[in-house]
Amino acid sequence: MRAMDGTATVSLTGWPIFAVILAGLLLALLVNAAPLALAAGAVLALLFLLLFFGRPDLGMLVALVARASTDLALVYAGQAAAVGGARGTARALVSPNAGLVLILIFAGGLFALSRRVPLLALPGGQPFALLLALGLLGVVRSQDVLLALNEWLPIVAAFVAYGLAAHVFRRPAAIQRAIDALAVSFVLPALLGFYQLATGHASVRVNEAFLRINGTFVHPNAFGLYLALVLAVFACQIPTQKGVRKLLALAITAASSVLLIATFARFAWIGAVIVLLTVGVLRYRTLLALLPLLVAVALAVPSVSARLQNPLGGSFEDRQGIWQALVRAWEARTGTSEGSLVIAVDRLAGLGPGAVDTLTRETYGAPVASHDDYLRVLVEYGLLGLGLYLVLMLVLIISAYRVWRACPPSALSSVALAFLGLTVAYPIMSLTDQVFGATQNQIYFWTLAGLSAAIGRLVRHDDGDRGRRPAAQDDFTASP
Repeated sequence: MRAMDGTATVSLTGWPIFAVILAGLLLALLVNAAPLALAAGAVLALLFLLLFFGRPDLGMLVALVARASTDLALVYAGQAAAVGGARGTARALVSPNAGLVLILIFAGGLFALSRRVPLLALPGGQPFALLLALGLLGVVRSQDVLLALNEWLPIVAAFVAYGLAAHVFRRPAAIQRAIDALAVSFVLPALLGFYQLATGHASVRVNEAFLRINGTFVHPNAFGLYLALVLAVFACQIPTQKGVRKLLALAITAASSVLLIATFARFAWIGAVIVLLTVGVLRYRTLLALLPLLVAVALAVPSVSARLQNPLGGSFEDRQGIWQALVRAWEARTGTSEGSLVIAVDRLAGLGPGAVDTLTRETYGAPVASHDDYLRVLVEYGLLGLGLYLVLMLVLIISAYRVWRACPPSALSSVALAFLGLTVAYPIMSLTDQVFGATQNQIYFWTLAGLSAAIGRLVRHDDGDRGRRPAAQDDFTASP
């Protein structure tokens, strides 16, 4: 069987059929014994699994559309507090996102293996795989295996999404469908975000002075991170698209800008500014003139100015306290084990995924987020893991820049440019928040990484024309 864009799909033969039959039997038992809502969710999960087996390209599109809104099941089930603020075993049991992650790993992984998708040949594929191997070692060594798996599997799903996107979206029309899916995913979060902004019904208030909208996500920071990515993609689409898609890109860029400000997620604000600066320096210089004006307009809003007052105090000061306490706890845990070999393993390979929760629970009485990806990777994946993570980020930046440089101005290059801007912004945003491994943005970021790799392959295969493919380009930029 082949997809419409020519990509190969998985036929339901042999052991995939056995897996589906087994899932069906388990589903029958669940429907018989579980509450209606849980049973309905299980039915949808099985249908999604079957779709992914038969058409992984459509499965990826559905995942892109759905993931931005799956947290609604938690928010309106009254579980947002337990899942959005807490982590670990409770979240693994109640989060509906766990099903999406597992299906992406299981069905996507089977497809990648059956089609021999060269995951390790992707930019950063080798350090990413080694980082996952260190995580698996940490899962095996962990005292709370369920907690460790809950933290490790979303990163595995990100790796699978990276490889799948590079393989199934390898034609210009397929790349455009992925961007369209991102646009569709924005609809429900945007509608709910504007509703919260208009009515004041949001989950977080800061000192009762202003609200922070969270859209369909369980926390404003997660919404802000998603919006920064959406803004990057569609701001780059505006100059290269035509007709309806150009108007759509303009509308999404404007809406995501307003919503991003209303999240009051300062790290996401910084990320968006870095993306726009990168895009302005490399391609669209008019952005460099407009950016100060946009910042001035934003600062004219009293609540924004209040949020930016004392940037080194308030929540940032709290983060510093968390970082210092976590470093002390990590040094104590890795320096008091019996035997130098155990100490070396703990320091080099880490304490395992989820170790931040364990250490902060001992310090604060409840699990607390690290608010820093580098510190979290150091604690959970060790010095080796931190080195691999830094190499991965550097390789992505270099690869994204090379792909963008190889593309002429077109809708293809706009995707490559957006991803390049994000590869520059993400490591900086990671200084004060959790970006790597967060499921609400990982599937989008790594899908864009896969699209960038696919664009690079298209450019390399062009016969000496540096990516100038009139028929393919017209297909990619055509209005719907």
